[in-house]
Amino acid sequence: KALDARLVLPDYPLAPEHTWRDSHTQLADLTEAWSGRPGGAVLVGDSAGGGLALAVAQTLRDRGGAQPRSMVLHSPWADLTMSAPDTDEFDRRDAWLFLSKAHEYGGWWAGSPADLGRPEVSPALADLSGLPPTVMFYGGRELLTPTCRMLARRAAEAGWSLTAVEEPGAMHVYTLLPGLPEGRRALRRAVEHCR
Repeated sequence: KALDARLVLPDYPLAPEHTWRDSHTQLADLTEAWSGRPGGAVLVGDSAGGGLALAVAQTLRDRGGAQPRSMVLHSPWADLTMSAPDTDEFDRRDAWLFLSKAHEYGGWWAGSPADLGRPEVSPALADLSGLPPTVMFYGGRELLTPTCRMLARRAAEAGWSLTAVEEPGAMHVYTLLPGLPEGRRALRRAVEHCR
């Protein structure tokens, strides 16, 4: 409502019955089509959807066609290998997400151990140059904090315009809780970013 924007929520096949191979190309095609329309498109995703949004943006960059004009990532799960330093420490802090489950779910989405590090599955490990301006929100005590910090560091090294907003003490996808002052603050910032 704040942006007077149309929201498109793709209904794509989910794990464990399906892997990234069953939807990635179609999601990239859909995003490219919307990105080529007047006003363009903003890619938004939270948690696994945040990682998916980043992977789709990388695919579109590599295609060289229409690109999303920006992205908003909420606690993106963008490295399904869970290889960021300090992940084990944050596993002990997070009361909601668990590393053992992340490994299981990540394996489902990858489909095979060989695919876990692919850009379509773990885009935080891939080339981050040439991506649209992005704001990323994440909590300071969630399992994905190390991944988000790694992503911010790698973005700076690649010259990608990524604004990382770490909310101290906040939980996973806190931004989607409008009853929290932190959530309202994040929503205002996301709206400003998308204008």
